[in-house]
Parts: sequence; C-alpha cells; structure tokens
Amino acid sequence: MVSNDENQDDVDKPPDGTGRRVSPQLRDVPLRWRIPAVAVAAALAIALLLAGRVSPSPAVPPPDHASAEIARAAAAATAVPGEEPGVQRWLKAREKLQIELVDAAVAVTKLDPAAGRPRDNSCARLAAVSTALNAFAAAPSAPVDKLTRAGLAKFTDSAKACLAGDVATAIVTVKAGLAERADALNALDAVLEGA
Repeated sequence: MVSNDENQDDVDKPPDGTGRRVSPQLRDVPLRWRIPAVAVAAALAIALLLAGRVSPSPAVPPPDHASAEIARAAAAATAVPGEEPGVQRWLKAREKLQIELVDAAVAVTKLDPAAGRPRDNSCARLAAVSTALNAFAAAPSAPVDKLTRAGLAKFTDSAKACLAGDVATAIVTVKAGLAERADALNALDAVLEGA
C-alpha cells in the first residue's frame, strides 16, 4: 500500500524533470495555454496598478440656475421640432382645423363679388374656423407657432369683410392670406426638419 506522503510527492514532482514544483491544476494544462494565461494575468495586474495611480477627475460643481437655463436652451436649439412629441401632438390636434381653414378660404375665393352678400355659409364658415384657430393654444415651439399662424389675421379680416357684405375685399384679403400661408408652409417644413 502506498502512503499519502508518497502520493503527495508524486503530485509535486515536475513533469519535465526541471526540479520545479507544479501545481496539480497547471500540470494538466498544456504549456501553450499556460503562457497566455500568465501574460493576461500580468497585464491585468499592471492595468489595475496604473488605474490606482491615475488622479481622480475633479468633482463637477452642481450647475447654478443660469447654467441650467443655458443647458436647456442649448438642448432646445439642437432638438428637431418635428420630432418632439409635444409638437407632433399639437400639430395633430390642429389638423382638422387647418383643413377646414383651407376649404373655407377656397370657398370664399369662389364667391361672385357682383352678387353681393353670399347666400351660402362660406363667410360664416371662414369666420368660425379662423376664430377657433386664433383661440387655439400656442405651439410648444415658438418658430412652429409663428409659422402655423401665418395668414391667420388676413383670414379673420376676410371673414369680417365677407360677413359685412364686402365680398370683393373678402376675396382679395383671403387670397393674400393663402399666399402668406403658402410661403410660411415651406419655411415650416424646414423648421420641423431642423434645418
């Protein structure tokens, strides 16, 4: 029977005859795997030592009120209005009114100025939609709000003239409003895309 001491001596004997002791776990690992493992462990140890020597970055002081305002303004300037959820909801909420405004304005342009006060509801229709859009909440983005309100004052004036029986003035004013609006819509597309 072999004693435990003899077994221990067999485990600790070097497999290569160099006289160095090798642990049982490493003895079974081929030499080609031991070298990279030792190199990785050494590199990790050096990296950890160097990381401990790097001076910590100075603490960033909390922003004061003015800095926070500047940061918010910078974030707002870099944001694309057309991608902001608030602007998208606002545009969607106004969509039916915008369509009605164009339809009512086109109906006024088709009136006959020689016929006097129109017998249809085109004047009242333009007055109702322009009043609704004037009362609508402002857009979350000031440039978007300004551009979407382009021509609105002219539509309001046109509706007043039309209701008063001055159809010729109503037609001229509503056409001016449509032209102003067409120019603003091109600019609005650029603003919504962040250009």
